[in-house]
Amino acid sequence: PTLRGLRHRICACSAQKSAVTLPVQTRQLGSALSLHRHHRHHMHRAARLGIRHATRRPIMGSVVGRITEETPAYEVLSTGDNFEVRRYAAGTAVEASDANNRAFGALAKYIGVMSKPQNARGEAISMTAPVVSIPDAGDAMRMQFVLPSAIKDAPEPTAPGVRVVPRPAQTMVVEHYKGSWSEADAKERAFKLADRARAAGHAIPEDLVGVAWEWRRFNPPWTIGFMKTNEVCIPL
Repeated sequence: PTLRGLRHRICACSAQKSAVTLPVQTRQLGSALSLHRHHRHHMHRAARLGIRHATRRPIMGSVVGRITEETPAYEVLSTGDNFEVRRYAAGTAVEASDANNRAFGALAKYIGVMSKPQNARGEAISMTAPVVSIPDAGDAMRMQFVLPSAIKDAPEPTAPGVRVVPRPAQTMVVEHYKGSWSEADAKERAFKLADRARAAGHAIPEDLVGVAWEWRRFNPPWTIGFMKTNEVCIPL
């Protein structure tokens, strides 16, 4: 082939390669920009919630589901059909009714997330994971923040409706899953988990009547939906 022909072939190959790679590069750039916008949005949201001293690195990690907070200690006793039987150590929690969807703010103020700590010692307390929701009277839920294991004598709350409660050592059947928060989905998962646990020989009341099952959420609101870590737990 002539030199002119070779140049023509090289140009044609380069154009074809660019046509193939450009859409891929465009999609990658779009994904990066989308994640950047998501991160910036929730940095501003964190500031509005009063998390003023959060650094960019922890916030960025929590956006994609990283969990850095202390979580309850447990031992896995056995496994079953998409569940584990776990033994949890005793602990302490601070609790409030979530009938008006105000429990999270009240509990956050107790530990000092959004204001001066609203407890008798004015003591700032580290946030842990998960946030625990438990069925209450009617269709209401009550919410708990589990306190750090290092706290042996929790200060009394100064706000009405907030109380310190013990969390006794207990054995629970637990389903661990990922996804967006939905109370209806959590209830459905709890009922299906109860059915699977009964089939495995565990004694659990029908329809979970009188059972203080738990819905646990391990991430902040700004975590990307499908990266959120959740659990439903039924005491045995």
